[in-house]
Amino acid sequence: MNEQKINLMKNLLYFFAIISFFAFTACSGGSSESNTAEETVVEPAVETVEEAATDSAATEETEEATEEGGE
Repeated sequence: MNEQKINLMKNLLYFFAIISFFAFTACSGGSSESNTAEETVVEPAVETVEEAATDSAATEETEEATEEGGE
């Protein structure tokens, strides 16, 4: 009876180890986190550049309108 319980516990341990290994590999094991982090860092930088370009373009238009109106 004790030998059956030991074998059952061994099998359950192997089962959970295999499931854990599968889950770790199926979720890319954290290797994609670095790629995701890089993408996340790039996106706000692009938005900031776009906002800066828009702001400078608006400033230039305002300056041109002021120069034309002041003449």
